[in-house]
Amino acid sequence: QRKKIVTDSETVGVVGVKRERWELEEFSFGSKMYLVDRKTNKAYLQNGAWVRLVGKLVNSQMHLMSERPDIFMELFKVTRDRADELLSLFEKFDLDGQGVLSLRELSRVVKQLIPSATPSQLRFMRSVLDSDGSPDTVFAFDDLLDILKECNSAQTDVRSPNMVEAMHVLQPMSKQVFSKIVKVKKLFKQMDQGKAR
Repeated sequence: QRKKIVTDSETVGVVGVKRERWELEEFSFGSKMYLVDRKTNKAYLQNGAWVRLVGKLVNSQMHLMSERPDIFMELFKVTRDRADELLSLFEKFDLDGQGVLSLRELSRVVKQLIPSATPSQLRFMRSVLDSDGSPDTVFAFDDLLDILKECNSAQTDVRSPNMVEAMHVLQPMSKQVFSKIVKVKKLFKQMDQGKAR
């Protein structure tokens, strides 16, 4: 017999107060005990009196949201906690003194600030920042700060409970895209009617 936790919740909205019964059922997966809402299949971990959304149960398999630190989140923390060090390294790697860094130079700065950054995280960072595919892409310090603030804001939105279903769709889709990147580029070029590149 699986234990069920039943709570009554109230949601205050524009049209009034909505009262509903929320039932969470225990579900053991791996070495952890999750609480699953059988209506939505959303999975939670209990943290004292509160529960925290951690994933979704799909076909008796637990699909967990990523817990790995995001390189952009880590960089945002650096800008918040160690901004002087970031500026100092930015200036140190700006060898020509023009106030901008290339993607390679920026990767070196990040590696110095976050020694645990993996090569795949650095590649991911470069591919996200290199939106036009140009080898000449450069960033000024203020532009970098703006990008990191934007990434932090987007990451906060992505981690909201309303996004768990989207993450379960996007994760397999992104794996397909990255595994077939050459085909995707070719298909994109075929479909690009305006030749935007």
